[in-house]
Amino acid sequence: MKKTFTLLLTLVASYCLGTAQHTKNTPREATEKYFLTSIVSSDNFEDFHFRYDENNQFFARDRFLNGQRNTTDSLFYNDKGQLVRMDRWASFGSTAGEPIFEIRFQYEYDQDGRLSKRTLFMRPTFQTPTTITTFHYRPDGKLDYSNEISEIIGLDSKTVYSYNENGTISKSSLQEKSGDAYVEKAFTQFDYPEGKLLPSEILYSVISASTGKFKILKIDKYTYLGNSTLSYIAVNGVDTKVYRIDYNLKNTEEENRDIVAPLTPEDDYTFYRHGFDGDRISEKYSSYQGDATTYIRDKTYTYEKKVLAIETPESVKTSIKVYPNPATEGVFIEGGDLKQISLFNAKGEMVRNLFVEADLVNMGVASLPRGTYFVQVKSASGVASYPVLLR
Repeated sequence: MKKTFTLLLTLVASYCLGTAQHTKNTPREATEKYFLTSIVSSDNFEDFHFRYDENNQFFARDRFLNGQRNTTDSLFYNDKGQLVRMDRWASFGSTAGEPIFEIRFQYEYDQDGRLSKRTLFMRPTFQTPTTITTFHYRPDGKLDYSNEISEIIGLDSKTVYSYNENGTISKSSLQEKSGDAYVEKAFTQFDYPEGKLLPSEILYSVISASTGKFKILKIDKYTYLGNSTLSYIAVNGVDTKVYRIDYNLKNTEEENRDIVAPLTPEDDYTFYRHGFDGDRISEKYSSYQGDATTYIRDKTYTYEKKVLAIETPESVKTSIKVYPNPATEGVFIEGGDLKQISLFNAKGEMVRNLFVEADLVNMGVASLPRGTYFVQVKSASGVASYPVLLR
């Protein structure tokens, strides 16, 4: 199963690919994707809502705290589909009002399409960079290190990445410049079960101000069901458990769904945790008191199924014309020896089905809701499908 993420920085594990399932009302050749639309807490402590445009591109995410909108991230893309800017609207404090425009992130890419530079601007002018981060890659394409320079306080730091023999990340080291050298201040270690690509433990260590030596700050412990996170436990220091998350997965014949669960470049693996391969339905948060747990809240995941594309031989596609596109009142289908024309909405539901013997058909669409549809045409040349936008 394919997972779609926008994570650009530290998450480098590989993910599995699979095939989409199809319902009886969906064109056989259709590609179905399940778009994550919301993550909602049972007590509305923290909720997320994901926004997609008419082309199903992730363009915004809203975060609500206790029912009040706290943050909105708005994403902007270039003609190549690369994210080039993200504006963050935020409010601070429990009594703050609606979010205001606070931060702008700009992103640049190298000739291979990899993120090469991140520039941070802040209000009120958004003109002078406050932080510039550059990304540097190894010959094998893996991220070698990132270099962050604060234009305000002059801090120069690097995050250096190491990988194991499987090519997955084994360590990230935070280093600050001191004189002509960089000195390690903190590091994160990733431990994996033998032969696995998903970590069982992630250990965070920092320099102690009192001793000058490294101490363990936190440990994340993971268990999995296949390639999906089953549970997560946070541990302070060495042995004090703080909280855990237990995940409810939809392990049915539909588990090979192609899920789109986007991230912004400013997120890391902690947003979803590792292993999002299964159709995650919900998660249960609990706090620890010794080894006993106390329930805190649930979070429920909601998805929307959409039919995105239909694979058809090019020879069949070119023998049929579908116009106008976008359409308002009607859609014309033109081709030799048309036999059957079906119209499906973005959910894969059939909304029109015509049996014909003609070379030109005008299908009325004025009464349909606006949005993306797919016209499936059966003719002497074969079966072909075409996306059509109604507006």
